Amino acid sequence: MTITNPFLVFAIPTWNRQREVEICVRSIAEQIKAQIRSVTILVQDDCSTDGTKSSIEALQKEYPGVIEYRCTEKRTDYSAAFKSLFTAPSAEWVWTFGDDDLLEPGSLDRILPILTETDAQFIHCVEKGRESGSNRMFRGKLLALCNSFGWLDMTGFITGNIVRGDKLKQAAQSPHWKQYAKSAFVQSCALLEILKDEQSALIDVPLVRTQNKSQTQECIDRWAVDRIGERYMLISDCLELMFEEGILENKLKKTFFRYQNYHLWDRHITYFVSDYVGQGLMRPSSDWESQAKLAKFVDDELFATALVNEIEMVRGLITLHSYMESNLLGIKSEIEAVSARRGESSYPW
Repeated sequence: MTITNPFLVFAIPTWNRQREVEICVRSIAEQIKAQIRSVTILVQDDCSTDGTKSSIEALQKEYPGVIEYRCTEKRTDYSAAFKSLFTAPSAEWVWTFGDDDLLEPGSLDRILPILTETDAQFIHCVEKGRESGSNRMFRGKLLALCNSFGWLDMTGFITGNIVRGDKLKQAAQSPHWKQYAKSAFVQSCALLEILKDEQSALIDVPLVRTQNKSQTQECIDRWAVDRIGERYMLISDCLELMFEEGILENKLKKTFFRYQNYHLWDRHITYFVSDYVGQGLMRPSSDWESQAKLAKFVDDELFATALVNEIEMVRGLITLHSYMESNLLGIKSEIEAVSARRGESSYPW
């Protein structure tokens, strides 16, 4: 039996990552053993077919009363899995956790006193390798922290998110969840909607880390199935909805759009250009428009105008180059055709 109404629940969504989730759960369970406060783990399996269930059942025997296991009846989209997981735990705090990540040694000892004393409703801790070295906690309302450190940097990496249980449930019950779920960051949208004016904190201490130093082929394939690349483009639609609904009222700082050291538009424009120059692939108009739409939410009007102009310029250059290149190929074919006709022998023997 697991503890009812624990102080902290580690909520882990998983699917066909038997080895990774076992390592993940063990890194947490080993630290729970030494705790007086009630801390548990909830593993929500999205109908795995690889033996995940047997691995978790073995861990339940090894760590009795610590791990709860739930399994869906059929495979769902990850956004649906998030919605279900966010509403499942009944706890003061919920630490959402990726199944291919790890809890750094000593992290639970460090975070529990903070959770006990803080008035914050949301806390984000950075992953190992992305800390600044300040070893500080930055406090403020969530929207203000997003404007300072980046919205997706504050909320996008679920393993860094620790949320009051009731607030996480409210996020999952947002009337806009279906719209947010079309994007790659349903959790970031829902958390911003519910918690934007709530006291929050960023802990610049590496309490978690990924199991793999670089993205694996399995992860790349998984992202392709979930169309994550396409769904990045829909983030601008979610922000537009928030402004239309009055959830967001004031335009945002440029740093709000930072994600992993780049602004979203810089990252995507670079990808668009690379796709064309390297592979001859032209992005659809909707992708370019999504980046231009981001600019209209920036509070620096001169910067926003310059950004839109540059987006239109590079998009136009790519279109022009493609048009000219295709016509040059046609002209070359005409030249070669003339050469072939004039190159035929006049006196066949």
